[in-house]
Amino acid sequence: YNATIHAGYQIPLDKMKLNIEVGLIKILDAKVLSVKTVNAPHLFSKKQKQKFKKFLRKKGWIFPTVSAWISFSF
Repeated sequence: YNATIHAGYQIPLDKMKLNIEVGLIKILDAKVLSVKTVNAPHLFSKKQKQKFKKFLRKKGWIFPTVSAWISFSF
């Protein structure tokens, strides 16, 4: 689960528009999956999974996002 915030600006150019957007994505919660394969280093314990989830809630990761696109009017 995550929260996002975005802000954008649209530059009109005749029948075409240039759109620019910046934002942030903050991870709030995640499922920690254990991989059961031969090459997997080890499985996570319940304590390790809870510690990771606590890290995500308190400090977590914030990802910046940037996008630009062109839209046309018909």
